[in-house]
Amino acid sequence: MSIFESILVVIRDSSWQFIGVVIALVALFFAYKQWNRKSLVYSVISKSNILSIPSPFNQQLEIKYNQKLIKSLYVVSIILKNNGNIAIVPDDFKQYIEIRGGDNKHILSYAVIETKPEDIKVKLDLNTDSKGGYVVIEPLLLNKKDSLTIQLLFEDFDKISIQGRIVGVEKIKQFDYSFNNNLYPLILVGGLLAISFGLIVGINYPLSYAASNIYIISITMGIMILTNYLTKFKD
Repeated sequence: MSIFESILVVIRDSSWQFIGVVIALVALFFAYKQWNRKSLVYSVISKSNILSIPSPFNQQLEIKYNQKLIKSLYVVSIILKNNGNIAIVPDDFKQYIEIRGGDNKHILSYAVIETKPEDIKVKLDLNTDSKGGYVVIEPLLLNKKDSLTIQLLFEDFDKISIQGRIVGVEKIKQFDYSFNNNLYPLILVGGLLAISFGLIVGINYPLSYAASNIYIISITMGIMILTNYLTKFKD
């Protein structure tokens, strides 16, 4: 008896058949949730120190930016993207998006260097409070896969945080695009293998009830994996 035939013998048990149906239904539910998902993420794509005064010269050298005395300057580029499958409309904003650095890390200036598509209407403001200078993004329309690339000038820099209240978005999360780019092949191959395995079982054992369970589970899991690939990881 082959390994596959042994698996079929086990799966013929009614309890395993019930488990198979449950797994298929759960997989379809999560695939649906992934397909109907509102999400806004950001990523720091570059940062560089363009000015730093060595400590021995702190008392001897003065550099000013807009009449403000500074000792270091950082340029940080970030991308803000709707990586969900539902448009984010201006009425969804219950609180403006705020871009901040760490404690007492002032943002001195900003520039929108790219939008995708090019006709996105975006308005930013530079504000200051007791925590330092920060940038506010006013409500705007971000369709599926729309993105903004913003360059920020920091007096000093250690970290960045982006917060806001948007209907349907639990949190504006940081997203590592380089990490997920490395996962693309594995996710795609995994989904295709699951679907291929299901098709092979269905073709070779068309009259087997147990094999039909394997077919349903494999196809459903493959569809769920590919849906996740297309909706969450794919740019």
